Amino acid sequence: MKKAILLFFCALLVLCATFPAQAAVSDVIALVPPPDISRAASVYVYHLESGTEMVTKNVDTVCFPASTVKIMSGLLACRLSDERLDERIYITEAMLAGADGRVMNLKAGEAVTVKDMLYASFCGGYNDAICVLAHALCGSTEAFVAEMNALAASLGAVQTVYTNPTGLHDAAMVTTAAETARFALAASQNELFMQVTSAVKYLMPSTNLSPERTLHNRNSLVSTYYGIGYFNASCKGMNAGSTDEGGWCTVTLAEREGDRYLCLVMGADEDENFIYSYKITNDLVKWACNSFATRQVLEAGQATIKIPVENTGLFGLEIDVCTKDALTVYLPRDASDENLTVRCHLSQTSLQAPVKAGQEVGVITVYYGDVPLGSATAVILEDHGRNPILHGISLLSDYVVSRAFAASAVCATILIGAYFLYVYSGVSLRPKRGKYTRRR
Repeated sequence: MKKAILLFFCALLVLCATFPAQAAVSDVIALVPPPDISRAASVYVYHLESGTEMVTKNVDTVCFPASTVKIMSGLLACRLSDERLDERIYITEAMLAGADGRVMNLKAGEAVTVKDMLYASFCGGYNDAICVLAHALCGSTEAFVAEMNALAASLGAVQTVYTNPTGLHDAAMVTTAAETARFALAASQNELFMQVTSAVKYLMPSTNLSPERTLHNRNSLVSTYYGIGYFNASCKGMNAGSTDEGGWCTVTLAEREGDRYLCLVMGADEDENFIYSYKITNDLVKWACNSFATRQVLEAGQATIKIPVENTGLFGLEIDVCTKDALTVYLPRDASDENLTVRCHLSQTSLQAPVKAGQEVGVITVYYGDVPLGSATAVILEDHGRNPILHGISLLSDYVVSRAFAASAVCATILIGAYFLYVYSGVSLRPKRGKYTRRR
């Protein structure tokens, strides 16, 4: 029972020390204000390694998705075509029906590959290629869109509705920045999707009806072909584009020195100077990468404090409490070691031998000022056996103060009292003719 209670409080202590630490990272982020985001309707910046939402603006407001639709259609297409990249598609009139907006003028009767259409769709951003791919993978555009909605629901979406795979405006097609960010996080884990959307350009081989074509990435964070002044070497893949109703939208994954950020800007405007989805994205990526970093503050097995061990036969024995794993925290780059403090929250004030290496005894938490940043499990790294004599004394001591001992003492007292009463009172307890009689 004692062991069960101890384990319960140890687990409770770990939970109490860990969850506030994760939530409190946002308090540290607030110490470095982000750049101006007023020219965008919705903004979401997320640090993948710490799971921190760094910037949020209107993330749950329903809006038109514009080109961000291609994150979902791209993710679905990459999942369905991963083993079919060299498969040939023979384009029909039905495949091209309804392909409006940005098109590459594919022709009925033209023979292309699935790989060609993936790059044309999600690197080049051509809508007729997406329609061809949808037919090839699901039989029709309608069936492909149904699969997009099913995938969105499986990723936790409740407000997103897709009606086409291209992003062309439809009043019935809506989403939120928060749900689009979920789709983007899932897409960031798909190697093929990231490879296609990160390509600066793709050389599409000649077909039976068209010569060789060079397809340039439409995202000006990745390529300078369609826009100058927005290229960012830290940005990888995803999508950029606009509609009149949805505004300019940009979604990208930025990485520097092992820290990865999902940056999403939706409903931005433009003027003669800037397309603000690109400008805000670049400002946010620069702010995040230059202002914050992940830092290792404790090594695996690093000693922090000592804890006494009893019943070993060694007077005053204290052993090191160490980190089970290395502890890294996410914090401002200019944070000095003087701002960081390490506190060990033990589940008990002392240990009873035997002690086994790897035994968990609490959590070790790193603080930035008074803000908890992260925690690691506190363990003992060495064995210590118990002294049998001291252990016996300890057991005896525990028994003396226990209820069982008290009950035994009461019973013994009653029995001894009854014995002396029998011996010295001269009363016979042997029945005679139904009555008790005195001896003669």
